[in-house]
Amino acid sequence: MPLSALPLQEILRHKPTPLDLNRLASTGSEHISLSEVLLFSNLPTKKKQKVERMIMIKHYKSMITLWMTSLIANRLGFLPEDSVEVRHWCSPRELLQPRYNPVRSLITDTVGMQFTDRSGPEWAFFHETEDHAARAQFQWCDSEQAGLIHNVGKTEILYGLRHERTSYWVIGSPLLPGQTQVVHFPDRCFKGKNWLYIRTAVYKK
Repeated sequence: MPLSALPLQEILRHKPTPLDLNRLASTGSEHISLSEVLLFSNLPTKKKQKVERMIMIKHYKSMITLWMTSLIANRLGFLPEDSVEVRHWCSPRELLQPRYNPVRSLITDTVGMQFTDRSGPEWAFFHETEDHAARAQFQWCDSEQAGLIHNVGKTEILYGLRHERTSYWVIGSPLLPGQTQVVHFPDRCFKGKNWLYIRTAVYKK
């Protein structure tokens, strides 16, 4: 049984090493927090200090990594805008224009997932590519004529939406893992069936 599954007294009986405590801090425990272990355990002061240093170093590394990722993504324009507005939706004729060549294949050559409007039995729909590389979830908003696209995979994705009856379509911003974007639907595309298309984002060097 892992230490994280044990109550405080049991953990102390096992005489946890600094590595054990660091692992507890990483995975968490429903019975005990790292601060409680450090406070109540009989570990020598030097060991406590070593654990504290390990945790602080790990914390700062995580914060620096997150900051650098956000900074680079923002400068390259990879972070999504707040939302996709109604004005961003395009007619099927516009899809044939040369300026849409880079994104046309996302709508025309990608296997999509069909989802219904809010009158259907479900409000949330999950979609992933055949190789499981790109994964996303669409969920209708409660009070707006809009939905949420959430990247639930481990890689950056591109996504597009197409309304089945009108063939109106829209391409959203690239989404990093864990990111969400709001998509507002025009009146003509809100009712009936829509299609969600996703693929991994590949940038040419």
